[in-house]
Amino acid sequence: MKYCQNCGKEIPENASFCPECGAAVKAPASPEVNNVPQNRKVCPETHLALAIITTILCCLPLGAVGIIKASRVSTEFQAGNYEAALKYSADAKKWSIIAIIVGVVGILAYFALIVGAAIISEL
Repeated sequence: MKYCQNCGKEIPENASFCPECGAAVKAPASPEVNNVPQNRKVCPETHLALAIITTILCCLPLGAVGIIKASRVSTEFQAGNYEAALKYSADAKKWSIIAIIVGVVGILAYFALIVGAAIISEL
């Protein structure tokens, strides 16, 4: 099994470029060069895009919490705190989903009030 030296993803044995990041695959000087140790961990997903979109479209305060949590994922991972990075990743996703739910409920409540007011004004 070969792994990309740039991103750490598994690549086909005969590949010239990594299909994930596009980095050129160098011929190994020894068999150990391309073998990634089994204990090497990959940075958890940050969920930053989800947090930004929910902040803009749904609920500003809760989405901002998601952005703050998402921005800490890479920082903690690079500092070697893998467990903290996992926690911040899960928190970013959780707060983004909460922001979506609150935003959708708020929009539905707003339209219910508008429709209710229109019905009452017709009576």
